[in-house]
Amino acid sequence: MLYGRRPFGHGMSQDRILSDHTMLNAREVQFPEKPQVSEEAKKFIQKCLTYDQAMRPTISELCNEPYLYLKKL
Repeated sequence: MLYGRRPFGHGMSQDRILSDHTMLNAREVQFPEKPQVSEEAKKFIQKCLTYDQAMRPTISELCNEPYLYLKKL
């Protein structure tokens, strides 16, 4: 939502994403240049999109992420 595009399979139809197993092969998030986002935000987003459900943080864990409590100067 931040970039106005899908993190995996951008520009592909849902059928093609399924037939090409795009989600099964997705391992790394590629961030566009704009809008510029802090490295902390990128790390937080990557955690949210962790492929392996067993390794993906729970909502409770995400709510306790230091990124959410960074002071804005």
